[in-house]
Amino acid sequence: EAVYGYLRWGAVAKVRQLEQTYPYLLATRLESEASLELAATGTGISTTGASSGEKIDLLTVMKAARAISGEIVLDKLLATMIHIAVENAGAEKGVLLIEQEGDLLIEAEKTTVDDQVCVLQAIPYRNSLSVAPTVIQYVRRMREAVVLHDAASAGIFAKDPYILQKKPKSVLCLPILNQGKLVGALYLENNLTTHAFTEARLEMMSLLSSQIAVSIDNAKLYNQQVELNRAYGRFVPHQFLRFLEKKSIIDVRLGDHVQTEMSVLFSDIRSFTTLSERMSPEENFQFLNEFLSRMEPAITDNRGFVDKYIGDSIMSLFDQGADDAVQAALSMLGRLRLLNEERSKNGQEQIRLGIGINSGKLMLGTLGGDNRMDSTVISDAVNLASRVEGLTKRYRVQLLISEQTLSRLQDSGRYSIRIIDRVKVKGKSVAVSVYEVFDADLPEVRAGKLRTKELFEQGYRHYQEQDFVSAKACFEACLQENPLDECAQVYVDRCLHCLQYGYDEYWTNEGAKT
Repeated sequence: EAVYGYLRWGAVAKVRQLEQTYPYLLATRLESEASLELAATGTGISTTGASSGEKIDLLTVMKAARAISGEIVLDKLLATMIHIAVENAGAEKGVLLIEQEGDLLIEAEKTTVDDQVCVLQAIPYRNSLSVAPTVIQYVRRMREAVVLHDAASAGIFAKDPYILQKKPKSVLCLPILNQGKLVGALYLENNLTTHAFTEARLEMMSLLSSQIAVSIDNAKLYNQQVELNRAYGRFVPHQFLRFLEKKSIIDVRLGDHVQTEMSVLFSDIRSFTTLSERMSPEENFQFLNEFLSRMEPAITDNRGFVDKYIGDSIMSLFDQGADDAVQAALSMLGRLRLLNEERSKNGQEQIRLGIGINSGKLMLGTLGGDNRMDSTVISDAVNLASRVEGLTKRYRVQLLISEQTLSRLQDSGRYSIRIIDRVKVKGKSVAVSVYEVFDADLPEVRAGKLRTKELFEQGYRHYQEQDFVSAKACFEACLQENPLDECAQVYVDRCLHCLQYGYDEYWTNEGAKT
């Protein structure tokens, strides 16, 4: 009797406790009643819990309630509930409706014909061809069950357009209530026979409806939490929580920080200001969102995450290794090529992208005030990554990496790399070497750079030794072999400048003008 009472209340946890504490009492009760039932009717196990003497299969109810209470993910819960309802009610079709903003929406549907379950449809019941709307409306308003033993002669419901057209034999619809509040409704049909939904089956569904109501509310809360975390993740990457060892965004506090080793990737659209001047603000937003949405998967697919979008620029972080950052950069350039092919077909201007990568230690944490804080990274490594990206414009290349990143590559030989220069960048007192990774260049350009790599680096050594005549000859030879090598042209121009004026404005050697 206690088990039955708690099931009516929807207290499945209490039912579990009773099962575990008094298994012998429950087993004795069920076995005794099963023997009496079998002797009297020749049927299987049944037990009474209702004072009316209606027979219900309490074991089945308990099993079904456990299955329903064990699910917390909404789509899985809906599939479990509709399957259990159809199976235990003896229905051919079941429809589960959930209350949303004052309306009942169809969220799960199952028929025994194809045994498939459709979930999360969110169809208003008035727009559906799967239910009798007048029956749903009655249950919604009156908060009481409707049982039609012969739907065709069911009084006020007989003229329902759905019942007239589909001619269902038996219909059962009951409200799903939690603390008096309508959570949803369960609609069941049997088209083979009248009086399919007996009082015992109605009682069973009523018992289950209490647990269904509680489980739906719990799943909604869980789903809201998941959606909230997902929404926060669009502004604060979940990797920040992992680094800060926080389970949720709620646990993050102002000033939380951690030091770690990462590779920083900066990318920037070349001449974006000029490009944007020819677009309206709305066109600018559309262009940037299309471009950024194309680039983001290249980062996430290579175990990185976007830290910030700064206008047309992207700052992303990689904590699993420098190779991930380089692979992401090459993927971004590959995606850019496909995007440019589409733009060419539409008569649009080509987009050029510069990418710089640096690796090192950085501090990751939160900055701001009590009412507004932001996640950020602070480090000289971040600043240098931005400067390296800026150098792509000077040397007319797509992808540059620092010597710190090069040293952290697991196998630099798998990439097409050549040294570009050793330079002093803004904010750095010591010169740094930068290298071009040209795997993403057009096939003919990449092949030309591979053929002339030794010649190019020989020219670079002559240039560092201030032998500008020999350096110029090497770079000109590179251009003869590969006319599309824009960086070689940059060095030819710099050699000419040095031969004419005696110095290079970017020279970094001691004693030279800087």
